[in-house]
Amino acid sequence: MAENHAQIKAKLISETRRRFEAEYVTGGYCTLVEEDVR
Repeated sequence: MAENHAQIKAKLISETRRRFEAEYVTGGYCTLVEEDVR
């Protein structure tokens, strides 16, 4: 667990962006429905 600050920050940014893009593409609502179905 010897990640430096830059790596941690980059990982946080990429995860946040991926989550935002997924919600944006599906419209957010569809994501909730799909999670209920699964």
